Amino acid sequence: MAAKAEVEKLLHTSPYNYGIKRARWRLQDVGRALAWLNGYSDTGIYKVLKRLGFSRKRALNFIRSPDPEYRMKWQAVLRAYAEAVNQPDKVVILFLDELTYYRQPSKAPAYHSSGKTQPQAIQVATYNTKTRLVAVMNAITGQVTYMQRSKIGKEALVAFYAQVRAAYLDAEKVYIVQLRAALCRACRRLPRAARSGRSRRRPPSSRSPESCPAFRRFRVATSSGASG
Repeated sequence: MAAKAEVEKLLHTSPYNYGIKRARWRLQDVGRALAWLNGYSDTGIYKVLKRLGFSRKRALNFIRSPDPEYRMKWQAVLRAYAEAVNQPDKVVILFLDELTYYRQPSKAPAYHSSGKTQPQAIQVATYNTKTRLVAVMNAITGQVTYMQRSKIGKEALVAFYAQVRAAYLDAEKVYIVQLRAALCRACRRLPRAARSGRSRRRPPSSRSPESCPAFRRFRVATSSGASG
C-alpha cells in the first residue's frame, strides 16, 4: 500500500528534514509533513495511522555502526546465511564470540532481609583465576563448538580453528561471522595456521578488516577458492 510505505519512510526520517524542529514525530507533525493528511485532526491522524498498522511505542537503545561499509558487510552475512539455509549439507554459517569468566562468584544486588546485614557471595580460599572461552554457534542447528583455556593466544586460536574445521569436515564452505575486535585479534594471531582450511570469515561490523595486512594474507591464502 502506497500510503503505508509513505508513512513508514516518514517515520524513519528526522522531523528536521521537514522543517520541524523536534527529535520525534507527533501526530500534528505527521499531518503537516504528509499533504494528504492536511485538515485531519490529531484523532483523525491517529485513526489513519492505526488503520495502516502504526502505533506509538517506546524506543530501544540502538547504536549505528560508523563503518561506511556496514550495510555491505551485513548483506554479505545475509547471503551466507541464505546459502546455509538452502544448502545445509554443503554450507555452514557459524557465529563466533569470546568471553572471560572467573572462578569466584561476582557480587551483584540480591533480595535480602531489611536492615544492616547484606547477602554474601560465598568464596573459597583460593586464587580467583580467570578462564577465557572462545566458541562458535551454528546459526542453523544451534550446535556449539568451544574451547576454554586460561588464555586464548595464537596457538590456542589456531587449534580452535582446526577444531571447528574438524567438526564440519563434510561441509564445502564454512562461514565464520565475528565482530571486528575479535577479528583484529585473530588477524594478529593467524599468520599461516588456518590457511589449509576452507573457512570463510565474514566481518559484519564496524571497521573494514581488509585494512589489516594479516587479514589480507589470510584471505588470499585459503584454499578451494574460499576467502578469509
